[in-house]
This record gives sequence, structure tokens and C-alpha cells, in this order.
Amino acid sequence: DVATGKTELVETDPNKKVDFGSARFSEVTDELDATTYTEDRTRIYWKNKAKEADYNLLKKRFAGREVANASCTKDEQKCLIVVNSDSEPGEVYLFDRKTKKTDLQYKIRENIPREALAAMEPIRYKSSDGLEIPAYLTIPKGAKRPMPLLVVPHGGPWARDQWGYNGLAQFFANRGYAVLQPN
Repeated sequence: DVATGKTELVETDPNKKVDFGSARFSEVTDELDATTYTEDRTRIYWKNKAKEADYNLLKKRFAGREVANASCTKDEQKCLIVVNSDSEPGEVYLFDRKTKKTDLQYKIRENIPREALAAMEPIRYKSSDGLEIPAYLTIPKGAKRPMPLLVVPHGGPWARDQWGYNGLAQFFANRGYAVLQPN
């Protein structure tokens, strides 16, 4: 914790790779609100209990999807949030922290039929030296095995793929290809 100098143990499976995502600070107080980590899905460790309660409410309301803050008013009482998943490119809502209401503002890529999108699954496989490699696998809806597989490595050691909507994976899955995105 930057403010107190205390460290926090992040418990995880020692075979799973966990990447630091970000540190979120309040625009009002400059205090650390939360830290994020990327494993199979994004994990958030909250320092601000009020914002954690709001986040938990939104995660329950939008079950199975990722919820992220896009922007807030200067007093942090109204926020634009983005809700997405592997088969939902994104919906943007206005969230009122006082009333707890969410109002849909718009859908990202609104013309894409959501029911045609394939699920993305986190998987792990062993490399030749025995280490586990985390990856994401998108299999076409209703696919019959065997099927062709497209391997799409991410761009460099400073980047990684994350669980969620991926236009390239969906494009090829829609055309009958399984898509593997190794990290």
C-alpha cells in the first residue's frame, strides 16, 4: 500500500502466471483505491471499501461479465462504466453511486449479433520444458471436431492477451477456425 507502506500478499496458484495490471487512484483524494492483476480474468484488490461495495453490486448486476470504470465526474458520484465479456463487445452505462442506478448509454459495435459470438475459454498447456503456458481458446459455436486451428501470439513481451471480446478471434471463429491466443 503506497499510503501506509504495508505490503499485501496476493495468493494464487504458483503455477499460474499473474501480471500486475494497474493501480487506481482517486481523483478526489489521490489515495489508492485498488490494484488490478491479470490472471485468467482480471482480479481487483480494493482499498476503498465504498468503491468495492459499488463494484460488487455491479458485478452481481452484470454477472459473468467484466466491469470497468471508464470515467467519473470530478466528485466521483457519477461514472461511465463499461461492461463486456467474451461474447459482448461492450455496453456503456452511466452509474450513479448515490442512487445505484445504471442507465444504458450505448452499445459498442451494436450491429454485431451477440448470439453469433463464440465463448473464449482460459486454458493452460505445458511447454517442452514443462512450464505451464496460459492461453485463451475460442472455439466456433456448434463446431464439429476436428477443425483448423489458428495460433495468434500477442505482440511482444510487454503485452498479453486478456479474457474478453476479441474481434480477430470472433472473425475467425465465425468462419470455422478455433483460435488459440498463447501468453
